Amino acid sequence: MLNYKITTQPTTEPVTVAEAMQQCRLTASDLAADTNLTAELQRLIVAARKYAEGVVGKSLAEKTVTAVCDSFPAGNVIELPVSTIKTLTSLSYKNEAGASTDITNRVIVDDFIFPSRLILKSSENWPTETLYEVNPITIVYVTADTTTGNIKAAMLLMIAHWFDNRAEVVTGQESFSIPFGAEALLGQERHPYT
Repeated sequence: MLNYKITTQPTTEPVTVAEAMQQCRLTASDLAADTNLTAELQRLIVAARKYAEGVVGKSLAEKTVTAVCDSFPAGNVIELPVSTIKTLTSLSYKNEAGASTDITNRVIVDDFIFPSRLILKSSENWPTETLYEVNPITIVYVTADTTTGNIKAAMLLMIAHWFDNRAEVVTGQESFSIPFGAEALLGQERHPYT
C-alpha cells in the first residue's frame, strides 16, 4: 500500500477568480470596496476543486505527489494513489544501508487505465536486496487531468452557493451544503472505480 503527500500544491486552479466573480454576480467595484473578497473567492475555488477531486477521483489541478511504500509488489504493477499521472519524476529505493538508487527507467507509465499505474518492463525485475526499514520506495510524480465542462460548472455552482450561504441551507428536515445540481454534474464525471 502506498502512502502519499502532496509535496507541491497547484499554482493554477481550473476556475479563475474572474469566473467565480461572474458566477457570484460580483463586479470589480465590489472587489475594490471589500479587499477580502478576492481571498475569499480563492478559498472557495480551492475548496470546490478539492471537493470535486474527491467525487470524481482525479486530480483537477497540477500538483506534485510523493508516494512511499515498504516493499515492491508481488506482480509487475504499482497503482498510484492519485490519478491521472502527467509526468513520472522518479522511482527510487533505499537499501538497508540507506543508499538510494533511481530505477525510473525500469518502468513504463500507464495513464490510460484508472487508477494510473507504473508497469515493470518485461526485461526488468524489482530489486531483491534488503530494503531500508521505513518507506524505502519513493515515487515522485506530477498529476493533473483535464477539467471537463461539467466539473467546472459544478465547481461554479458550489462557489456561488457557498458565497451566498455561509452555512448549510436547511429546507424542512433536510440540510444542503452542496447544491443538488453540482452533485448531479459531478456524478456524471465520477469514475466507476471511485
